[in-house]
Amino acid sequence: MGVEYNTSPHNNTHDMDEIRREALNDYQQRTKEQKQRVLNIFKAMDTDGNGSISIQEFVKSLQQKGLYRDHLYGLFTQLQTDNSGTLNFEAIITLKFMVDHDKYRNRLVATFSNVNTHKVTKDESASHQRW
Repeated sequence: MGVEYNTSPHNNTHDMDEIRREALNDYQQRTKEQKQRVLNIFKAMDTDGNGSISIQEFVKSLQQKGLYRDHLYGLFTQLQTDNSGTLNFEAIITLKFMVDHDKYRNRLVATFSNVNTHKVTKDESASHQRW
């Protein structure tokens, strides 16, 4: 039995700004090893090595982690800090923070779905915890 989450796009920009601030504050408190882990994730996703992550790199990386392609486009849009069409390191700090915290993890599944709600199963939630 899944848990229902509202994925209406209203207030998502404001919500993401708050999550981003919380993520960056959390990152500053992390150990050198934990920060290196986030940098390694960024480098692994940046397959062409240009210092930013394209939508293609993002989708390919996260589909391998069990996220659904349909949800990744909306998540990519939310994680962008500008309209460049790419993600910077700050966006990956935010993404990792969301993966690591239960109260945000389900947004990874339900973000900007074509429907207003998505039932998150235990299997979907568990796949994100392994990252």
